[in-house]
Amino acid sequence: MKCDAYRILIQEMLRGQLNIDEAAVVASHMDACELCRSFHRGLVDDSHIDQHRREVAESLPHKPAAARQTIWQLAMAAVLAALLLGGVAMVARHVGWRGPDSHQRSWHHSHVQEHSR
Repeated sequence: MKCDAYRILIQEMLRGQLNIDEAAVVASHMDACELCRSFHRGLVDDSHIDQHRREVAESLPHKPAAARQTIWQLAMAAVLAALLLGGVAMVARHVGWRGPDSHQRSWHHSHVQEHSR
């Protein structure tokens, strides 16, 4: 199809890759062809939308790289602390540690058992 070749040329024209004579031929074809004019309008509209997105993205505040790194370090420290506490709890459970009152409670239970006999 002839229009497929013109669509490639239209894209090149919008990127500034055609010389004046080639651009004139493409413009002449678009004057006569509604499909190619519509294709051109779509590309121009998309270009404006992309430009708008770039402008909006540039206007948004960005966190400095140091702030992102600090957040990452804090998150990693929290994960490591949770793992460490979990490991300590598992070891304590394995060796039978019951907390600061465990000696008193076990003495109390054994003492109560002796007196109940």
